[in-house]
Amino acid sequence: INNWNCSISSSRRNRWILYSTNYGLTYSETPQATYRGWHSICGSTAGDVIWMFSNDYVSGGSEVIYNTIAYTIDHFANITYQTGGNTTGFFGGHNNYIPNIRCTGDGKTIVATEHGPSGWAYLRIPQIFIGRNYGTQWSVVILSYEYGITYGLAMSADGKYIYVAVDGTSWDARPNTGTGGVWRSMDYGATFTQIFNSATKVYHVECDATGQIVMMSDSPSWARISWNYGDNWHFPGNAAGIDSIWTTAISASGAIIWAGYYYGGFIWSLDYGKTWSPYGSVVPIGNWSAFGTSCIACNNDGSIV
Repeated sequence: INNWNCSISSSRRNRWILYSTNYGLTYSETPQATYRGWHSICGSTAGDVIWMFSNDYVSGGSEVIYNTIAYTIDHFANITYQTGGNTTGFFGGHNNYIPNIRCTGDGKTIVATEHGPSGWAYLRIPQIFIGRNYGTQWSVVILSYEYGITYGLAMSADGKYIYVAVDGTSWDARPNTGTGGVWRSMDYGATFTQIFNSATKVYHVECDATGQIVMMSDSPSWARISWNYGDNWHFPGNAAGIDSIWTTAISASGAIIWAGYYYGGFIWSLDYGKTWSPYGSVVPIGNWSAFGTSCIACNNDGSIV
């Protein structure tokens, strides 16, 4: 479940997270009483700790910006909220839009990217939030004081390696400030260094459990892979259409990688991203190619996607 935009929205008033405890055979809804627009979700390796981020909620029939990170340790029977509303609490005070969250394998440390509220993105600098000890201690880490907004996010299971995808152009509305690309921390988020500079933006980044194998997509969705913690980047293998990759999922060992196309469907690799094959038309949902694959995730060994 470590992927962004993996929430279900049935309307602007009633929104739930759907969760499964039997490998996806059946799903249950979170309590309707939460009335929240869930946007991002991630979980510990064992699945006993699940984190989620809500950008809004409904009060008196109106949607209100209400930035909240919450977690559950009992399959959503109880949800513990971290902050208050717009003017109180760590996230509420910032009034930020959080596109992506990740947590460590034990669920104790969580990292969130942000790019400011709608309409204010052009004022933002690239920064992330890091919560320690199950979110009881939060801090802001500023990557650069030049313009930029953070999107994609990946983290090793122990939290030592953190990768952040940054847009330096505000969706091509301004010249690149030089911050667009991939930023990396090798010290549990204490410091960050830009390891890849994109002429425009990087949407997505993912890594294996060790943080050694990293894959990212930049505008216009060119996929690149690194086998040495982002020190060197390569165009992956033999995949036709690899320039249209929007999202990826990597097994814990890095051996199996799933990649979703911007225009729909996906490909996979069984040799650490060195060679690729189309997965075929095995998904029985009609015209698969008519839908863009915006989110993909897999289990530890890559056998369930």
